Amino acid sequence: MSEDSDTPQARSRIQKPAQPSEDQIRQLNDLSRRDYFPALARLSLVPENRSRKAYTVVRDIYLRIADSWWSKLMDSVELSLSREERSKLVAEIKDEQKRMTEVELWLKPPEAPLSLDQALKFIKAAPSDAWQKTVMSRVGKRSRPGQPASKRRLALHALDIKCAYPHTSLSEATKLLCPCGRQKHLPQCRDQLRQQIIKLVKFLREHGHDFKWEHISTWKWEPTE
Repeated sequence: MSEDSDTPQARSRIQKPAQPSEDQIRQLNDLSRRDYFPALARLSLVPENRSRKAYTVVRDIYLRIADSWWSKLMDSVELSLSREERSKLVAEIKDEQKRMTEVELWLKPPEAPLSLDQALKFIKAAPSDAWQKTVMSRVGKRSRPGQPASKRRLALHALDIKCAYPHTSLSEATKLLCPCGRQKHLPQCRDQLRQQIIKLVKFLREHGHDFKWEHISTWKWEPTE
């Protein structure tokens, strides 16, 4: 199975998100700087996919943090602040950026490290010290050095499959999702996926959502409009 659960059986319940239309993309250019990123995130960065139950919850958590981060970043650019106020705001921006990065690892592949040329282009039109420091701090850095980020994303796919097909076993999910390439998966393959699922379930529980593997087995799948 591919990462989007693209098999004849799974397609009836788990589907790929719709691609943004050219008109939707053009409309982004008409938005204000403050409204641009929230709209872009919803349309393209983490698009809506109501057929994926766990993804939808994690996406909502991510967007709440991202909206707050962007709002504070725009405040740092647009507002006249004292040195003390600006210092406090910069700290809050860095904290929320870190939280965004952590949640994003469940949702999508880690992006390539930001190059110096890219960073200079990003900060060229923004005089804010907070914005410049935020961008430049990411040059050459991956989201989490040494972290198997792809495993996190597979855990989210596993929960989505479990929600759509509650009787799916962990071994079955491993066969569908593990990228090791072996015809017969090793016990380590299942254990690695299980560990990432445990971490994701804990994260979701901290935000008030119960996606425990055993509990999902009792759910009855219902299509989402």
